[in-house]
Amino acid sequence: MLKENAAEIAAYGPMRGAQRQLSALAKERAKIQLDRAMSDAEKKPKLDAIQKRENEIIIRALAAYTNAQKQKQK
Repeated sequence: MLKENAAEIAAYGPMRGAQRQLSALAKERAKIQLDRAMSDAEKKPKLDAIQKRENEIIIRALAAYTNAQKQKQK
């Protein structure tokens, strides 16, 4: 059973790390969105930067999972 799920087990660490990072970014996004002292023009670049970081994290996590799947097929 362990051998059958080796790819998922190998990808667990990077996926868990990605989840934690995405959670932190979601909190940061909410904080910015709820900040009434900031104008929409001030919020936009900050929110865009968060979106870019989220995309990078997701791409890295998916790459780790894909790599683990390829290793499983070998």
